[in-house]
Amino acid sequence: MEACEVLKDFYISLRENACNNTNTLPITSRQLDSLIRLSQARAKLELRTIVTRDDTLDIVKLVQESIFEACSLEMGV
Repeated sequence: MEACEVLKDFYISLRENACNNTNTLPITSRQLDSLIRLSQARAKLELRTIVTRDDTLDIVKLVQESIFEACSLEMGV
C-alpha cells in the first residue's frame, strides 16, 4: 500500500502544479497509468510480482528528471 501512496501523492502534486501553471503539459489519468506500468516493470526487473515503495520512488525520480529535462530543452537551457 505504501507504493500506492507514493504514486498517488506524486500524481496529485503533478496535477496541482499543472493547474497552477499555464505553461506546463496537461496531466491526465494516462500519466497515472504510465506511472503504474513503469513501477510494475521496475518490480519485474527484480523478478518480483509485488511493487514496492522503492520501485515507485525510483520511477518518481525518473519521471521528475524527465520532466526537468523536457522543461530545460524547451527553454533552451
